[in-house]
Amino acid sequence: MSNFNLILSREKFNHQQYASVKGIVKSKLNEYYSDKKNSRKINLATVGIYTSIPLFIIGAILLLSSITISFVVIFKTGKNEWLLNPDHFRPLLASLYSLSFVFLIAWCILYPIALRARIFLKKDIVASVNNRDLTDHLLDYINLKPRYENDENGNKIVNFGHISFFKNTSNFKNLSKFNVINNKYEMYEALSNKQFIKMQNIEYRNEEWLAINNLSNKEIKRLKKAKAKVYKGKIQRIEHNLYFGIATKLLNLNKSVSVTLFDEFNNYTPESFKKLDVKDEFSILNISSEDTELMQKWANDISNLSYLNDLKNEFDSIAINSSISLKNSRRDKSFAKDLSIFIKNQEAFIWFKTPTQLLDLSFKSPTLNKDEITELIVNKILDEFYLVYLSLMFLAPFGYDNVVSIDENETIVNQ
Repeated sequence: MSNFNLILSREKFNHQQYASVKGIVKSKLNEYYSDKKNSRKINLATVGIYTSIPLFIIGAILLLSSITISFVVIFKTGKNEWLLNPDHFRPLLASLYSLSFVFLIAWCILYPIALRARIFLKKDIVASVNNRDLTDHLLDYINLKPRYENDENGNKIVNFGHISFFKNTSNFKNLSKFNVINNKYEMYEALSNKQFIKMQNIEYRNEEWLAINNLSNKEIKRLKKAKAKVYKGKIQRIEHNLYFGIATKLLNLNKSVSVTLFDEFNNYTPESFKKLDVKDEFSILNISSEDTELMQKWANDISNLSYLNDLKNEFDSIAINSSISLKNSRRDKSFAKDLSIFIKNQEAFIWFKTPTQLLDLSFKSPTLNKDEITELIVNKILDEFYLVYLSLMFLAPFGYDNVVSIDENETIVNQ
């Protein structure tokens, strides 16, 4: 069996890394929760929410009771003579209305404060876990050494620059009208003896002004709901496309190898590239190359194509959720990733669409419970990094070294 045909299965990946990743996350969260200042904020926010609920309920009951009694008194629908006596119902209603307003005003003050505090804490708790500690650990697991520049004090510098290939939108026909958003997403860099890797989230933005008269009412309402601006009979439409991009330098790859994969609509395949002749069962690969003679020999080895085909199916099945909740934290719901691969001059570029940022851990937790937050972060980072791992494995037939120590019964591809 070829070395590159061994791919660590998702189950084994999670099994091998769950405990160590959880240990890192739990250690960081323990530090956060053990801090007296943070602990006090969490307790106050929790008590504030749970106190505001009975305040609202009591206030609402008192207000409804006051309105009901007022209705009885005004329309004299009741037979209770005591209640219909002005000397009785006036002080009663005054007391009920006063109490209801006191409770409701207290709720109006307390609830927003407690809610804002909880929203802040739900973000702050997640932010207390340094995503770099997790990604560095997982990169080391697949035998890639994280790379950093250091400042004058020896502190690691996180690079927010762009991978040049992805910055130049002229490389992609489907993104020709889009501009890349600068300095927003951090770059992850790693290396080994034979390869150098950069990867990051990439966001493209396009702004257009459309004539309102040419749009349907439904489309206009949708744009206005998104707070689109209107100017002289035109309305603003902003589109965002989020991708995750990987760039690699493969020193042991033949410099003559040039290939694109999965480019059905020729969005990034150069005009000088020609499509390879493969069996129908592998047509989904859409392989094109500048040197068709060289790559056709490679493609004639069915094990190469079968490997890529099986890997693509596994890649497409991986779920990455756009929202974080306790219910869908591990729900297997795949999305259209539009995987793209371009290889030339010992450089390989991989990019695919994502519904949310990968690896950055920039989200709001749905809970303040430490154990539940731990599980959410661990599951999220493992799922997302496994997708990155699979992305790199597409390069195995082209020179990327699969250096993870695994047994054949731990694989998803078994030739």
